[in-house]
Amino acid sequence: MLTEEWNYDMTLFIADFGGSLGFLLGVSILSVLEIVEGLTISGYELYRRSKMGMKGGGEGGGGAETGGGGEFDDYNDGESDGQE
Repeated sequence: MLTEEWNYDMTLFIADFGGSLGFLLGVSILSVLEIVEGLTISGYELYRRSKMGMKGGGEGGGGAETGGGGEFDDYNDGESDGQE
């Protein structure tokens, strides 16, 4: 005669469930932190670009509208490109 027994008891189920839940919460927290980091860096870049645009005082401040090169002005390292 065959008898059936539970091979997966309640204690093992709770342990596995807790482990999976902890893993998913950890992944969720890391994802939230990455999103916050990305938004912070983007906000800082926008702030820095707006400050760089204000530095010129409206007279060829480096924006794309004035022919200053746009977003690549930050990589000039202060060297002149010969235009005056």
